[in-house]
Amino acid sequence: MIAVSPFYAETGGQRDPASWVNPLIGTTNGGNVFPGAVLPFGMVQFSPETSPFNLKSSIAAPGGYEFRSDKIRGFSLTNVEGWGCGGGSGDIPIMPLAEAIGASPSSDFRYAYASHFTHNKEQAHPGHYHVALDSGIGVDLTASLHTGSATFSFPEGKPANILVRTSDSEVGSTDAHTTVDAAHRTVSGSVTSGNFCGYIDKADRRSYYTVYFVAEFDQPFLQTGAWHDMQITAGAIKAEGGSGFGQKGFPEKNMALVSG
Repeated sequence: MIAVSPFYAETGGQRDPASWVNPLIGTTNGGNVFPGAVLPFGMVQFSPETSPFNLKSSIAAPGGYEFRSDKIRGFSLTNVEGWGCGGGSGDIPIMPLAEAIGASPSSDFRYAYASHFTHNKEQAHPGHYHVALDSGIGVDLTASLHTGSATFSFPEGKPANILVRTSDSEVGSTDAHTTVDAAHRTVSGSVTSGNFCGYIDKADRRSYYTVYFVAEFDQPFLQTGAWHDMQITAGAIKAEGGSGFGQKGFPEKNMALVSG
């Protein structure tokens, strides 16, 4: 499990002001707030990406999380609060799965391999986010100024797979690369994205930043694989591509990597 500071402490008879903070406030009805782990001015905003609760929408909310949604499709490394438009965030969602990988995750980036969850099994505190997914997986997220840390607790007797959905930024990407190094238990890569408000107006449909990442695991990789569009390649250790932006923000292609 992740070692984290207490959610609040009694110091000199006074309660730590951070203990009064509820990160779930503003996560619905256009508040566009994300509930995940982040420090002030931190580089990583480790937070859940929920599937849209409205089937006609391409994203749950510009903050990546909508309280009315009942599915999580990944835990991304970048998020921004309060934007009225989607884009410019939700990069590199990582999704733990207690199931085998059958159909390509690109069949639907919003709902494929997403897990149901309920709010009574979810906790959000400053610097720490926890949820028990209906799949039986427990998730704990924390963050430092420059890194994020996740603990995934898998149920016994079921597969322990992780999707690194490198190209699946909030509203798409133009270039993504992923490499698995089983010997050093790392997955690394980059995604070029942006598209802030690009699903509303073509003038904004462009990339303007690249995020680089290295994810280090504390368990060995038993198998690897990758997918591009609808094709899955078992044993692959490299993949590249990009989702495109699409007229309404739906990715046209997908690329990411499976490790478990």
